[in-house]
Amino acid sequence: MNSRNLTLIDFMYSTACRVSELCDVRVSDLDFEEDFVKLFGKGSKQRIVPIGSKLKINLSKYLKFRDELNTQEPYLFLSKNINQLDRTAIFRIIKKSATLSDNALSVHPHTLRHSAATHMLEAGCDLRTLQELLGHTSVSTTKIYTKLTKEFLVEIFKESHPRA
Repeated sequence: MNSRNLTLIDFMYSTACRVSELCDVRVSDLDFEEDFVKLFGKGSKQRIVPIGSKLKINLSKYLKFRDELNTQEPYLFLSKNINQLDRTAIFRIIKKSATLSDNALSVHPHTLRHSAATHMLEAGCDLRTLQELLGHTSVSTTKIYTKLTKEFLVEIFKESHPRA
């Protein structure tokens, strides 16, 4: 199950998906040829999200483990009973992993989505692209993340600009 948990956390951060989207990902939603995954968000809206190289490696390892379970269950992430993983199980996995890492912060599944969005903005991603990645209907929802990025920019400016 360690492979599953590592891949699950990597999947959440790499794709910035919602917990409900993660629960519903099926193996058939993965496309390793084009390196993307289909996610079904709020209102059953589908979006295509890239699979990064590190996530692809973790997914490949996890899928080998999953294949050994010899199951016909279509969902990607499975419980110990070989059933679809539910929201509460994902919450417990994230909380336990944060505790094991000596992380004093309160980490929730949404923390991974929020962190991914913030890190992308800090690295120069534009709002419109981030809006698409997160599956937001309105760019105003995505703008919430710019506040944190402005604070980050001020901090970097003060540390690095000669006239700060």
